Amino acid sequence: MIKVDGALLKEYRKKKGLTQVQLAEGICEQATVSNIENKNMSPGINILSALCKKLNVEISDILVETEEDKIRKKLSEIQSLNAVSKYKESYEILQTVDQKKVSNSDLLNQILFYQGLLDHLYAKKEDAALFYFNQVLEQTTETDIHHLQAAANVAMIYLAKGELDFAKVYVERTLKILNDTDFDNLMVCAVYYNIATYYSKIENYEKAIQLCEKGIEYNKKHKSTHSLEYLFYEIAFCHKQLGEDDYLERYMDAKKVACFNGNDHAVKVIENDLK
Repeated sequence: MIKVDGALLKEYRKKKGLTQVQLAEGICEQATVSNIENKNMSPGINILSALCKKLNVEISDILVETEEDKIRKKLSEIQSLNAVSKYKESYEILQTVDQKKVSNSDLLNQILFYQGLLDHLYAKKEDAALFYFNQVLEQTTETDIHHLQAAANVAMIYLAKGELDFAKVYVERTLKILNDTDFDNLMVCAVYYNIATYYSKIENYEKAIQLCEKGIEYNKKHKSTHSLEYLFYEIAFCHKQLGEDDYLERYMDAKKVACFNGNDHAVKVIENDLK
């Protein structure tokens, strides 16, 4: 059943000068139209779409946005802000999300992941971040994108703490998941960057470059620039550490993409590296 604004449908019907019988003709029973108007519920999207088409109105005008729909919009905004490192704005939006209103397990795990991510990147509450990430890992399978992201970010927390042995466990776990699962999600690009930074930290620059290149290829495949500035940036850093002559060119590639994506934070990081 789909929640709709029955009173609004009735208003559109009357403006068209149609009775319930006339609106229902060729689509459904008159009783179905009556139930939609009076009980604010449609038995299916196809019937509702046909009724709206007959009334020359957009189906989106009739549909009622649920609490979970509103939360999904907020999470989509958080994802967009995170992509350009606007973590403060993301964190503020996340504080308005009430997970008690969520029954969908996938949506709940997405909320838990962002709580962990923003506690790590913005609030600097590493223990809280690990708590949320571990909840995601316990509640999802390895084929779930949130599981992959959580594993990668647990590795990043241990890396930031300097606990390289623990970081290595989650890095290897993340790589195994990437090798075993064919994900169709642009968040994979950020995961490749995250894991590359681990190898860069332990001075395995060739491995870091290899992982970044996989992220770049994933972007090419999906005609995207997701995390591309960071992937280019990490390659530039690795080339510099390896004494490669083209590292400045690589940094400029990263800066151009950062400017294109509107990622002011990444631009500043690159400029500081070049000083």
